[in-house]
Amino acid sequence: MQFNRSLFENNKKHFKMILCEMSIAEYYQIIPTIGSLQFNIDFTDDGRYKFTVIYKTKYIPKYNIIKLPVEMNDIINSYLDDYIILNFIVDLTCDFPFSKPIWNLMSVDHSYYGRLSICLFEYYKYIVDLHNDMYNEKNNWSPIMNIKSDILKIICRINHFEIFADY
Repeated sequence: MQFNRSLFENNKKHFKMILCEMSIAEYYQIIPTIGSLQFNIDFTDDGRYKFTVIYKTKYIPKYNIIKLPVEMNDIINSYLDDYIILNFIVDLTCDFPFSKPIWNLMSVDHSYYGRLSICLFEYYKYIVDLHNDMYNEKNNWSPIMNIKSDILKIICRINHFEIFADY
């Protein structure tokens, strides 16, 4: 079956018009309680798009560097940010919107190396796998779903970055 380019183009054009007026975070009214959250979307012509999530917050030092004055530690810590950057590729199947999109986690970059007991790539890959499995062939996907609603669903699944603030 051939990729339905006209349905994809209409869906993409409508969403791009919305994004010209406001950001994805503004559109969905997502305001993190700690830090900042940014979403970027880049459409391609082959039925896929790249979705990037960037979460940043100020680093809250748990320890000071030994043998440095407190003022120096404060200056050093003022330059440090904690961040998580998630990169996804979303493949729209050849008969989209009549079948589900497939999310793929491409990379996770973060500043929590050595501080967390879990691998963030594996953690977010598990969430993406759950998201993809939710739309199994028997139920839960409808042609009425579009790019905007699918993005909102994945944002709801991953938007709990504040839990890492204690690390």
